[in-house]
Amino acid sequence: MADRFQLKAEAVVAAQKAFLDTCREELSCNARWYQILRKRKKKRFLRQLTVG
Repeated sequence: MADRFQLKAEAVVAAQKAFLDTCREELSCNARWYQILRKRKKKRFLRQLTVG
């Protein structure tokens, strides 16, 4: 039972981190042109990691 609880707690923490990271990216205002390019490159890189 403790192992099951630990797994669920870790899943919640991971989901919370993903949510907060997304919120931080979406709420960052007045992005400079290089920040937009950096975010695009980061998203493209992460997509390539998950695809193959």
